[in-house]
Order: sequence, then C-alpha cells, then structure tokens
Amino acid sequence: IITHNNELVNNFKEGCIYKNLDSERIEKKEYNLISIKNVLEHVVDPELLLAKVKKLMTKNSLLRIEVPNDYSSFQELLLENNNTTNTWFKPPEHLHYFTFESLSGFLDKLGFNVEMVMSDFPIELYLLNDFSNYTKNTNTGKQAHYGRVKAYNFIFDKGIKNYVEFFESCAKVDFGRQVIIYCSLK
Repeated sequence: IITHNNELVNNFKEGCIYKNLDSERIEKKEYNLISIKNVLEHVVDPELLLAKVKKLMTKNSLLRIEVPNDYSSFQELLLENNNTTNTWFKPPEHLHYFTFESLSGFLDKLGFNVEMVMSDFPIELYLLNDFSNYTKNTNTGKQAHYGRVKAYNFIFDKGIKNYVEFFESCAKVDFGRQVIIYCSLK
C-alpha cells in the first residue's frame, strides 16, 4: 500500500538496477540530475553501476551520490574513547565503505569531476555524551533523530547559502554521518 507520493508510482521500476539502467540507455534517455542515495554501498559492482549511469548523462548533467561516511576520522575518535563499537560494519548489507576522500578519488578515477562535497548532520556527535549515546541506550535514538531534524531546520532557516556552506565545512573536517558528492562528467 502506497501512502505517500502516489503520483510517483508510475515512475517506479522494480528489478535489477544494472538492467534497468541499460533499458534507460536503450530508450536514449538522458537526465540533468541523477541521484543515487544510499545505493552505492549495497551494489556488487559500484564501478559498473557508475559506468551505466555515465551513459545517461550529458556534459550538463549532475550526479548526486550519498553514502554513509564509514570509517571516518570522527568514528575513529569514538572508538578510541569507547563511545561506541564498530556499529557501521554491516555485512552482508554493506558491500563497500566510503569516506569523503575515498569516494572523491573513486569518482575521479572513473572520469567524473567532483563539483561539490557536503556532509549531513553529524548525528554521531550524540555518541560523545553517555546521556545521548543511542548505541549504548537505544531509547535515546528517537530523541537524537528529533534533535537532528530540529538542527537541520534551524540551519536551513539561516538561508540556503549558509546551509550549503555549513555542510561543506563539515565535509572538509570529515564530520557527518553521510558523504554527499555532486559531480559531472570530465
């Protein structure tokens, strides 16, 4: 049962992502923006996936990729201080792990220009405090999420330019749960 965005149901395609991308190419479809959110870490062959996505792009297209920021320097700090265990290691669901640096390098190697690097809200900040550490006390997880939403709204209310600059700054210091990269074709 679909309860949200019913108007999008006709655009939904189920099946093998590689075959679906091939079908789009056969139909000579091109896109101005392609967004791959929390997919790349799950696919068997991310290089093949991105090669197929490239065929749907033009010189003016942007590709937006979002993946978990796993094995970040902040997560290392959390481990060193016993704030958490390696909770981000998720086999067999996660087949690949990325950081800002590794994903940027991977994209460059595959013929993409990295245009913008951002993070999202550094929710793992809550792990530094025993009272808000949602890995040690799962009852605090919902409150951490609500706090994150309130912070997002607060930052967004300061203007889109400030919002983008804030999350670009977070990325520069490897701080945030997600890696978000916008790239174009070389």
